Amino acid sequence: FDQCALARWCLDHALVSQALDHTKQAESDDSFSPIVAKLYNDLGFTKVGDAWVNEDEHLANTGMVKVGSKVMTKDEAAAAKDSQVKANANSRLDQQIQDAEWVIKNSEKKIADTIQKRDNAKSELAKAQADTQGAQSRREQLEKQLEAAAAAGKNQNNRQQQQTANNQAALQDAGNDFAKASGAQLKWKKDLANQDEALAKLKASLEKAKAALPELKKQLAAASGKPSETSTGEKSAAEKLPAEKPLEAKP
Repeated sequence: FDQCALARWCLDHALVSQALDHTKQAESDDSFSPIVAKLYNDLGFTKVGDAWVNEDEHLANTGMVKVGSKVMTKDEAAAAKDSQVKANANSRLDQQIQDAEWVIKNSEKKIADTIQKRDNAKSELAKAQADTQGAQSRREQLEKQLEAAAAAGKNQNNRQQQQTANNQAALQDAGNDFAKASGAQLKWKKDLANQDEALAKLKASLEKAKAALPELKKQLAAASGKPSETSTGEKSAAEKLPAEKPLEAKP
């Protein structure tokens, strides 16, 4: 145990040669100790038969290489690497197929929701525009009446004076209504532009996914050596979807 402790201390302090000497002494005391085996492994040694040998030197002498935890020939390592590259490429294709199918499956509802939001923005914008025009018309009418009252000057009777006061208050209200309606008009105009942009992106994404899906499946089938779903007569995910409803809402 003392030799193992010394070997570990040396190894922890990068004293590799001394660590190896103490490990060898510990092995002579107990060749079956798992602590000794761990020390050899940490020193880069592997057991061949009954002897511990430097793994790098052993692999070089035997023409073998280590890939992960497996020891194999260079040809086997090259084949394993090629296989892994193909597997990674297939995995990427499979993920792209899943992404395209997800877009196709979910786009119809997203497009319908966006159209509804866009139509609501159109309706609210039209209302705000009408409110703005109405408030402006009231302002113009009241301003004319107040100009006429101002021209009459002190010749107004009590009833006319009261009407003038009412018109001044109404003009203030019309100005507030105009400002409020103008703000709403800007808000819904911006929202309408956002919904139009979102709708265009959704449609483009859907068309892109539909166009890409068959080619992606062909590539995956060719890479895996299997017939594609479409070549066997089975419908693709896009073809299994119900007939697409008109995307544009009716006026």
